[in-house]
Amino acid sequence: MSMMMMKLQFCLALLLTTFSCVAFALRANEQNQQEAFLSCLQKKNSKDNTISTIIHTPKNTSFKSVLDVYIQNTQFLSPETPKPIAILTPETESHIQTAIYCGKKYGLEMRIRSGGHDFEGNSYISQVPFFILDMSNFSVSPQTGKPTALVIFAGVYRGGVDEFLAIMDERFPELGITKKDCNVIRWIQYIPFHMAQPYENPKEFYTSRVPPFVYAFSGKSDFLTEPIPEEGVEKILNKISELPPFSAQMEWTCFGGGIMEKIPESETPFPHRKASIMLFEMANWTPNPDDGSSSDVAEARKKWVKELHDIVGDYVEKNPRASYPNYRDYDLGINNANGETTIEQAKKWGIPYFKDNFDRLVKVKNKVDPENFFRNEQSFPVLPAHSEL
Repeated sequence: MSMMMMKLQFCLALLLTTFSCVAFALRANEQNQQEAFLSCLQKKNSKDNTISTIIHTPKNTSFKSVLDVYIQNTQFLSPETPKPIAILTPETESHIQTAIYCGKKYGLEMRIRSGGHDFEGNSYISQVPFFILDMSNFSVSPQTGKPTALVIFAGVYRGGVDEFLAIMDERFPELGITKKDCNVIRWIQYIPFHMAQPYENPKEFYTSRVPPFVYAFSGKSDFLTEPIPEEGVEKILNKISELPPFSAQMEWTCFGGGIMEKIPESETPFPHRKASIMLFEMANWTPNPDDGSSSDVAEARKKWVKELHDIVGDYVEKNPRASYPNYRDYDLGINNANGETTIEQAKKWGIPYFKDNFDRLVKVKNKVDPENFFRNEQSFPVLPAHSEL
């Protein structure tokens, strides 16, 4: 072998060794960056027990699923696509502040991802060492640390937009509502619109036998005749904040006024006239037959609803406390399984639903169905022969 060839081989071997050393050094440097970055996150949030749950690294089994879930352009799912050294799914502002601080300190690029709606994957790909700040679990308001709740006002006005804006400007000028805030629809479209369902073709909505959404839930109702004071609203919000986002719901439906006030309570079985707001308190959960803990979650959510109902009870109608008959609530009371139920027993659920109309409805029941064929857990009882209310 010539001396020239030996020198060439030596140079190539030295070059390959150099490249190998450089590559190893780069990997080692990236590893050091990752360890320092993660250590920084832990130290800055040493009093936060949740910090470990928001950090996902390639060592975690959750890493790939968290990374891939919002990648909408599947060409970026390939193994060759650059991967972050970590994914953070912050839940509080302090998590975000810490991520920025530690990322700056150790020279990491930060990519912010909300929904991953990016043609080039800009929110989750970089050619230099980087981490992803995934905002999917983050919910904002206030710096005070007080609990917050999402409030949605869903209203409808039967009339023209200009007429509606004039009324709003007069009564609620602080809202600053303009034409662009209004959605002009036909009256028949309102219910699907209110339920956040497609309303362009209302016939499909009204004729469908498939409910728009299904879930497990527990709920109770109330009728409000006086405004709830500020401290009461704060108690309610504090209670709602105990559950994960979108696991609790409280609907306030404007109720009184209009033609209803002209119809006496005794005119129809439905008696609730004086109330201005109907309240609906609810908690939901996702049942999982394969998970034994789902029954524990269900019981915990039902207990939570009762606790919220107790809080609300300080501010609503009492003696009797009213309840909406279309939102059945067996906690009010139920009939005996064999159908033999006393008036006093049935009044426990009957008075909240029907108030003073209960006695009249029992008489109707005894006249049209004395054999008690039409019965259920909350059906009107049949009186013994020769008895009177």
